[in-house]
Parts: sequence; C-alpha cells; structure tokens
Amino acid sequence: MYAAKRNIFLFLLSNQPNQNSLTMETEARKQALNLGLYMGLALILVTTICYVINVGLLANFWVGLFNLIIVFSFAIFSCYSARKIIGFPSFKDVFTSYTITVALGLAISTVFTIILFNLIDTGAAEIIKEQSIVEMQSIMERFNAPQSEIDKAVTQAQNAENNFSIASQTQSYFIFLAIMLLLGLLASLLFRKKDPTQA
Repeated sequence: MYAAKRNIFLFLLSNQPNQNSLTMETEARKQALNLGLYMGLALILVTTICYVINVGLLANFWVGLFNLIIVFSFAIFSCYSARKIIGFPSFKDVFTSYTITVALGLAISTVFTIILFNLIDTGAAEIIKEQSIVEMQSIMERFNAPQSEIDKAVTQAQNAENNFSIASQTQSYFIFLAIMLLLGLLASLLFRKKDPTQA
C-alpha cells in the first residue's frame, strides 16, 4: 500500500510543470512590461521635445521615422530578452513578450497624445495639421505631381477629420498595433529556439 502511494506521488511530481521554466517565462514577461514602459516613455519624450521646440515638428517625416525606429528597436529587443532569459523560448514565448512590449508602449504614447491634444492644448493639433499639409505639398512638388492633383490632395487634407481626436488616435493605435503584430510573427519565428535535449 505504501509503495503504491509512493509511486503515485512520484508520478504526479514528475508530471508537474517545470517550475524553473515557469519562473523564466514570468521573468521574460516582467521584462517585456518594463520594455513597454520604457518604449512609451521614449515616445512621450520625443513628442514633448517636439512640442516644446516647435509643435509643427510632429508632422515632420524624419520625426515620424525616428519614432518608428524606437518602436522597432524595443520590439526586437523584447524578442532578444525573451530568448536570453528563457534560453530556449517557444514561438509563443517570444510572441508574448513582443506583444506585451509593443501593445503597452504604444498605448502609453497614445494616451499621452490624446491628453495633450484634446485636454491640454487643443489648438496644437491644428498647427500640426497645417504643417503636415505643407510637408505633403512639398513632397508632391518634389515628385513633379500635377498642380491639379496637389490642389485636390490639399483640399482633402484640409477637410479631413482631426487626426488627434480620441476616435482617430484609438483607431490609429489598433491599426498600427495590428501591423506590428504581423511583423511580430516573423520576429518570433527568428528568435524562437528549440531545446536540443527535447524530442
């Protein structure tokens, strides 16, 4: 009787999840949360600096590109961190870390933008809109677009909805997040690593 109970206990013990593995997964997710927080703060810093210097800079192509680099850098680093912490992360482990970092970072930045341009300084959004029209017009002229097309594009941009409204910012958040998650599928495939000791 004692031997049977002992065998049952050993069987149950051997089938328990690897506690060390669970701990590493938890650490990876904590790191992903931290990276998401840092990413959000970095994006807020860029927005604040541009707002203080010249709010029209937020419509500048290079500022937008710099923000994209920040997002991609933190996203890729979250994949690297998951691999470094877990050692042999599955596709799910890497993608979870990636998703947490990107979703949180973009959410923090979006909330800040909504507060800044809808509660603190509602007039700044119009300045950015005007500057973005100037940028668009300049690019079209550089590519020798017909004047009629330029005038049409300018008119459409002037009549467009405020890009900094709560609805527009929320929509932009989910659209950009969806694009980033699609890219995250590829990143997760690249950073996953199979444990050679397991079949």
